[in-house]
Amino acid sequence: MSAEQLWRDAVRLRSETEIRAWGRESGYGIPFKIYDTRPQSITIYSQSIAKPRSISKKEFLRIAEHWPAYCAGETARGFLGELSQNTSYIFGLLKWIEDNRQN
Repeated sequence: MSAEQLWRDAVRLRSETEIRAWGRESGYGIPFKIYDTRPQSITIYSQSIAKPRSISKKEFLRIAEHWPAYCAGETARGFLGELSQNTSYIFGLLKWIEDNRQN
């Protein structure tokens, strides 16, 4: 699935959808919820962050391009962390989309 298709799936998520942060090494983490989706951004919130946080389409696509390699253990989390401060949330979104994809 292309990064663009993953973005289209992500912006279709409804407000209040609960997702959990995710990492290959640590599995599921802190839950967060969708606050708002727009064509160029997704805003999320969680009890673990002080105020809603915006994830831009550009940032999401930058990480989504590496998603298959990250899941396969070919791309390090540290490298992706340099591309975005929201990797746990983006991974959570990607994992949720993957787990809920209808075949």
